[in-house]
Amino acid sequence: MTPEQLHAHLEVLGWRQADFAERTGMTRATINKWATGRAPVAPWAGAYLGALCDMAALRDKYLTPIRSRQRDKADSEPDQIEHEDLFSDDAKGEPESE
Repeated sequence: MTPEQLHAHLEVLGWRQADFAERTGMTRATINKWATGRAPVAPWAGAYLGALCDMAALRDKYLTPIRSRQRDKADSEPDQIEHEDLFSDDAKGEPESE
């Protein structure tokens, strides 16, 4: 992972270098060395950030639209998700029938 990729992943997650250091138990100095290219990014850190960004993308693709539709309904509470909405055809969760 390059320093530019590190910055991009942190941005996707909404994290600062200090946030990443705190969440991983690393020192801020180490994260700064990675971010400035003075030391190579540890392979586990790239894999960790990549996995978190992948999960964020999946959340945005599959969960955010359901919540957005739910908020559009005037008679529903904003944080409630109807059970039927989770399994409706428009939720893209139904397997195709053969």
